[in-house]
Amino acid sequence: MKILTYNVRSWYRDTAAGWTNWRKRADRIRATIKDTAPDVLLLQESLPPMTARIVPDGYHAAGCSISHHVFVRDGFAEVERAGWHLRWCWALLRLPNAKRVAVVCVHTRWEESIREATAKAISTRRTGGAPLIAGGDWNNEPDTMRLPLFPLELRTTDLTTFQNWETKKEYELDYFAVSSNVGASAYWLGSWTDSDHRAVMLETENI
Repeated sequence: MKILTYNVRSWYRDTAAGWTNWRKRADRIRATIKDTAPDVLLLQESLPPMTARIVPDGYHAAGCSISHHVFVRDGFAEVERAGWHLRWCWALLRLPNAKRVAVVCVHTRWEESIREATAKAISTRRTGGAPLIAGGDWNNEPDTMRLPLFPLELRTTDLTTFQNWETKKEYELDYFAVSSNVGASAYWLGSWTDSDHRAVMLETENI
């Protein structure tokens, strides 16, 4: 099972003329998604015009909110339940082999109270015994989120995934938190010119 998380930065700040304009980046973002062919796609900072343009054919929406979304490859899984919150959205999937997995797309903030509340809500989510995989832009480095997300375990690239286009400072903000029984590894893709975040792929070994 392959899950791709990607903050694509299609926001009000990128509508002006210039190389950061989301329309100029959209085709490259779409190509990254299409070429890597994830089973599940988690998008952050994707407003409706951008979302329609960058999601390749063959995917359908599951849990979605205004700017963060879960998409599932057609035929990969049935969406049993789904929902959303201001800082995350989620979907409970049933796979063709009858296994179930809960997937969460996260876009939290750096303030301590918000990140703590987000971590608690995700780490204690009831999944009916299904493994849980939460990925996205945590807006915090892994060491800050490791304890609040316990008993979930982090799967990171151990590389910077965000570059501030103004200051050029880099951080690792995009990664996954998974149930302890999920064997998986993560790696990043894409270019800093496509978004200020790199896409990060998680490949599971036992789902």
